[in-house]
Amino acid sequence: MTNLEIYLNDHLAGAVAALELIDHRREEYKDEPLGKFFESLKADIDADKETLREIMRSLGIEESSVRQTGAWAAEKVAHARLRIAGDESGLVLALEGLIMGILGKRML
Repeated sequence: MTNLEIYLNDHLAGAVAALELIDHRREEYKDEPLGKFFESLKADIDADKETLREIMRSLGIEESSVRQTGAWAAEKVAHARLRIAGDESGLVLALEGLIMGILGKRML
């Protein structure tokens, strides 16, 4: 696997994890303004994920199901950790993680 393949697959895996994280928070805050924010963010990340997949297909780069599964599993562990942290702390940690991912995407 080339560095570019690893890099793009890491970004795709990050999108998978972010979408899982957002789904949990969107449901938790569905009746509050944060719910709408998470809904909008989900749509943006979904669109970015599809664009990334198109780029990968055009370059002949295969998606790594291992990386995506790993990202999905890591999000499940993080979700449990955020629940233990409590509502406010968990929300802050979730938002920090999303900020890091969005900044990483911008650097892409």
